Amino acid sequence: MKNAYFILGLRSASCTDDEIRAAYRKAAAIHHPDAGGTQASFQVVQEAYDALRTPSARKAYDAAMSQRIVECIAESCARIVSEFFEACDPRESEKTNRL
Repeated sequence: MKNAYFILGLRSASCTDDEIRAAYRKAAAIHHPDAGGTQASFQVVQEAYDALRTPSARKAYDAAMSQRIVECIAESCARIVSEFFEACDPRESEKTNRL
């Protein structure tokens, strides 16, 4: 799922429970099938709200997002370091020169 805060139109994860509820109501009114939205878009809004609805759900969501960010940074760093050392490996440049 994309960022639940973004889906609901919230600019910050430091918003209040009332701001989350108001953002959900606004997004639900736009995306509800009876209001011209699609079932799929309304489902995305509902899932985003479910992730942030209660303080415990929000805490779990924020922790999972933080963990995912750490994993992405670690994966990116590992890829960059690997590419750097591959580029610095004289054996790799010899292979390139032969082509």
